[in-house]
Amino acid sequence: MRHGQWILWTALALPATAGAAEAALVEGAWQKHEETFAYAGTTARLSCIGLERKMKRLLTLVGARPGFTVEGGCADAPGVPPAIAVVRLKFYALVPGGAAAGTEAGQGAWRAIAWGPLDTRDFDAADCELIDQFRREILPMFTVRDLKSHMNCLPNQADLSGIRISFSVLGAVPPARVAGTG
Repeated sequence: MRHGQWILWTALALPATAGAAEAALVEGAWQKHEETFAYAGTTARLSCIGLERKMKRLLTLVGARPGFTVEGGCADAPGVPPAIAVVRLKFYALVPGGAAAGTEAGQGAWRAIAWGPLDTRDFDAADCELIDQFRREILPMFTVRDLKSHMNCLPNQADLSGIRISFSVLGAVPPARVAGTG
């Protein structure tokens, strides 16, 4: 393990050994969300492009419907990240049940997700504040159960033990699985 990095791992498609309740497709409706996300971390300052990349990864991991958009809302000066990076998010999250007026029917599956202090190329320990803010502001827009969170983000300290969170989320299913071939 390299110092200063942590792992973000997820079961994007649950294995065949998963319980029937976890592996079953769930009928639901796609609920539209349009949000502005402003990030002003003290440990890691991000460019708008950097924030866009990390938010795209987070939305994918928690099961946003493919086709979402993340657009930067600031102009970065070359080599100088802004004090506050802003992105506009447009995404759909799956809610269980039938489609109501103004929503689109869809299918999803429960996926187990755990984020903790190991190693990844997408995030590092300095992103603790970003993950914590995402957990507080964006994750509640998704259907989540069994949330266990121990976030200990200390300003100006990239601490490997700062992030420990696990939950199950109802999210998008890979197309092959929806078609019955996965």
